[in-house]
Amino acid sequence: RFRFRFRFREQIRGTYFSIFQDETKRIILNNSPHTTITTFENHKKTFLEIYFADLVSCIKQTLVIHLHEMCAFVRRTTLLVHILFSILYVSSCHAFGIFQSSSQSTSSFKKHYKKHLKPLHATWSNGQAVQEYKDFLSSGRSEVERLSDRSSVIVANPEIEYPLVDAILSMGLRSEKKDVIVRYDDLTLPNEVDGQTSFPIYIAIPPWQLASFLDNLSPSWMERCDDFVYFSGGLCGVIEPVLRKRGMARDATTQVDVHGFTMPGKGQAPQDISANFGLDAQGEDKYTGETGACGKWCGAIAERLENNFIRCRTGFYREWRRWMWEMAAYDVVFNLVGSVRGEPTNHKQVALYYDEEASDMLWQIANNLRGYLAVTLPYGFEERVYEYAERNGEDMPCHLSTAWYEFTIEPFENSQMVCEYVTYAQQECGWLPDMQLKDSVSRFVLKESKQRQGNLRSDGVI
Repeated sequence: RFRFRFRFREQIRGTYFSIFQDETKRIILNNSPHTTITTFENHKKTFLEIYFADLVSCIKQTLVIHLHEMCAFVRRTTLLVHILFSILYVSSCHAFGIFQSSSQSTSSFKKHYKKHLKPLHATWSNGQAVQEYKDFLSSGRSEVERLSDRSSVIVANPEIEYPLVDAILSMGLRSEKKDVIVRYDDLTLPNEVDGQTSFPIYIAIPPWQLASFLDNLSPSWMERCDDFVYFSGGLCGVIEPVLRKRGMARDATTQVDVHGFTMPGKGQAPQDISANFGLDAQGEDKYTGETGACGKWCGAIAERLENNFIRCRTGFYREWRRWMWEMAAYDVVFNLVGSVRGEPTNHKQVALYYDEEASDMLWQIANNLRGYLAVTLPYGFEERVYEYAERNGEDMPCHLSTAWYEFTIEPFENSQMVCEYVTYAQQECGWLPDMQLKDSVSRFVLKESKQRQGNLRSDGVI
């Protein structure tokens, strides 16, 4: 029998609780009795989320180490048994005079046992989550500041029909806002809009133009970078790598995830597609597909959306990142799993009939996100994305695009399953025909599957 005893590292536990104790004292000293309880409850909830997320990570690492030790013990035992039987065999051969020594037999013996002696995989943790929590405490803010909505600037490329521009405009018109559209290559910005000198600047350009836009900003634009509002998710893709490379992925930067509303185009108003699907263990409503916003102008975003009956939650940047990566994982998983089918498939069908494949890929991505980006997806993410797909996925066909690859699939190339499905989709299904996959991606080959080739749908539809 093997007994496993999980122990949280003393130095990490001491660090967490010393931070928690200092922050609790600060809350009691700096707040009135009326607000102390609310502030403390918010702080406690945030602290426990980070603490238990790291605790689970340590438990996983401990379990992996113990499993490696077990495997090493079994391999050593097996090797000893093989050696013992080899010695007995050699002795018996010597006794009957039939043993002959040769370099070829020695070489094959070494090759046979060498393939069983593999190094253990290293396990490590990313300290970025702890640092972000410390930065949050040092900021002294316990709640998100909400600025009111107002007439704004929309940066767009008129040569490209981008539904996001029409969505922002139509939502502003409902609140009688006088938004101004500025070309993305214009060198000047208006000093004021509708009598306001401080206003949000919505960057409503396709993600593949964002890097070029940010690299060629004029001085007048650079002075207003804190007022920029960026969009992620869905047709806006994952733009965090672009922003992080230029030092713009931070708390003050306003970012919005757009999965929570439709973008029907000109003349039509966006509609809310988030949904309430019951109560959680604490009796609170559970929602899927909510629009999320963070940063300086998150309050203005939320107000504009709520005036159009679209649900929007606001939070700090570290919270928003978890929401954004959850839906980014949904985009890549459901499109990949559905694209390798022999018939056209939508997101709802993936959730209903290919849920095991999608679930395996989701969990592999979730584990990789914690190691590579220090992002822990919120509890219940699998239930939320499946609910979102079943409610809204009938009008979302599964597809892969070369133009969108960098902003949908590339951020997840550290997942083996993602690489396998991408390779299969290109080689066997004809997706991404003009694209050269990286060697680190194409080296993974997906095995044939009867479920992928045939029709095993439970509803009997052919």
